[in-house]
Amino acid sequence: MRKIRLLTALIILCIILLASTCVSAISISLEDKKVKPGEEFTVKIKIDENIVLANSHIAFDSNLFEFKGTTQENLSSNELSAGDIAWMYTELDQNKQGVNELEFKFKAKDDVSKKTEATFKLSDLALITKDASFQNDTIDGNKEFKVIVSEKGNFNVFVIIIPIVVVIILLIVIVSIKKRRKN
Repeated sequence: MRKIRLLTALIILCIILLASTCVSAISISLEDKKVKPGEEFTVKIKIDENIVLANSHIAFDSNLFEFKGTTQENLSSNELSAGDIAWMYTELDQNKQGVNELEFKFKAKDDVSKKTEATFKLSDLALITKDASFQNDTIDGNKEFKVIVSEKGNFNVFVIIIPIVVVIILLIVIVSIKKRRKN
């Protein structure tokens, strides 16, 4: 009876150790961005381990942004509907190590007339690392980020006019002081 308890305890301990080594936490990171209307920008998904296979969806506000695609090798993407991009990365060469960063190109629409904040969100993320561990719900990190579209940068005339006016006033004051000293 004692041997059976000991054997059961060892089996449970082995299962716990095996489970903890197979499910190592992988984390991703996304960075908030500030862009101007009409500006193109890159969304980078950074992963703390090299991956050989990954897929997910990126949800975004299609009234504010348009998806421009990706130029990264082995990364395919498709806008399924307005504001929903499905993507997949597949490392086809078994001799390569995979990647730890994925890049997507977007553009803020030209007609954004006021400062606006929008959220991009990753969903249904699943990946396989170089050492063949599968991850999905155990992925740590932020799976959403903010993009702020600020008003189009108009050239501010006051930035130049105010210093010129100050210089002119100073010149007038200096000239008037010199005239008073002469008289």
